[in-house]
Amino acid sequence: MKPILRRLSVFLCLFCFVVVSGSAFSADSPKEEMIAKIKAYRADLMQNASFCCSFTFKAKKFSSEEEEASAEIGDDDILFGWEGRLFKKGEQYRYQIRELDSPHGTDFPLLYIDKAANKNFSVEIVRFAGDEKTKVPLTSSLSLVKGEPFGALSRNNKFWNPLYLIDEIFKNPYGFKDADLSIEYSDIDGQHGKLTLTGEGELFGKKYPWVREITVRTDLPEPEIEQIVVLQHGSTEVKRTYKIVEWKDSDGRKIPAYVRGITYSVIPTFKGSESWHTEEWKSEGIGERMPEDKDFVIELKPEDKIKNLSPSYGKREIDVNALTEADYVPEPKDE
Repeated sequence: MKPILRRLSVFLCLFCFVVVSGSAFSADSPKEEMIAKIKAYRADLMQNASFCCSFTFKAKKFSSEEEEASAEIGDDDILFGWEGRLFKKGEQYRYQIRELDSPHGTDFPLLYIDKAANKNFSVEIVRFAGDEKTKVPLTSSLSLVKGEPFGALSRNNKFWNPLYLIDEIFKNPYGFKDADLSIEYSDIDGQHGKLTLTGEGELFGKKYPWVREITVRTDLPEPEIEQIVVLQHGSTEVKRTYKIVEWKDSDGRKIPAYVRGITYSVIPTFKGSESWHTEEWKSEGIGERMPEDKDFVIELKPEDKIKNLSPSYGKREIDVNALTEADYVPEPKDE
């Protein structure tokens, strides 16, 4: 082979190697693919999914791991709880929740909340139920504010929002900052994968390392979250395990229908400090029907006055989807 042809041959081989290697290295890794899938899945659920249901949220404390594993959370002896209804149609939503009575509660009157919102407006009615026990009359707080789409909600709404776990996957727990956050991915058995998020944050002036492990079904068209485990290390060791026990189909999507969370905590230096705390969100009716326009209409009582609502509104019901800028008249702020 002539020198010039040999050089050309070497060049072509190197060129092909660079092209093939470059394409291989530029492809998304399994970790990046999984992260992208979960984020796209989360965005679709928050922005586009539609469903409605009734539900209960209950919390209870147990004295041992064995007791927690075998017990059902009934209406008796709960630490606190809520029951309600949820309607979600894309980014608009309405929830009605009522606080359950608890033997561990205080004499403070029970709370009832009715809220309807979309990206333009949010109407919220908060009532404290007066009764003979508390001797406190019914009181209300009613307000109209600018909108809050479903995807903007935070983990603090876990009392009624079944999607809060998915919404919080890539957020650091306990209000920590993104300090040296690292993410690793591993295949478990060809049908499940695990994302492991590791970081360190600061709380009350102390640094706490934490780990979040997310187990995902990988053999389905969409990444179905099965379990999230959060570990916090410090003066108190905490392990939170959240399991999505049941999913249901609605509007062509999988919606969490039963979520159970278990928190184990212990102070290593204090004997007998172990505790188990369980939270349970259970629903009925997901997939049985789609939300209707009337589901987002809040009826008002004759004495109800809505803060920031125009005096000329005149109706005894509020359809959050029919409100206009003319209906929103914010009260002057105090100097």
